Amino acid sequence: MLNGRRRIGVELLGQFSRRRLGRMYVFREGHPLSIETLTYKAPDCSCGVVVVRSLTQGTTYVDLRVRNSFIRDGPRYECRREFSRITHYGRVIYSSDCSQNLRNTLV
Repeated sequence: MLNGRRRIGVELLGQFSRRRLGRMYVFREGHPLSIETLTYKAPDCSCGVVVVRSLTQGTTYVDLRVRNSFIRDGPRYECRREFSRITHYGRVIYSSDCSQNLRNTLV
């Protein structure tokens, strides 16, 4: 993960729900952090819309996540549409050079 131009490593554990398809519980050092629910996945798996409920801050937000190999082209129309349907506000937090920026921090 990048914070500005600084790379930050955080070890997380994801445990998929046995009862609810598309739901994952996220832990850090054994403590629950969030519940993530996949609400939409593009047919080609290039992107998805994930509702994230923070268990530490009591907030909920929506992510439009793009698979690394599709970042250059950006999210598919269907993912953008679903994201807009769920949340009427949002901001772009990635760019086509995300992968390169991450690689540059390893040098």
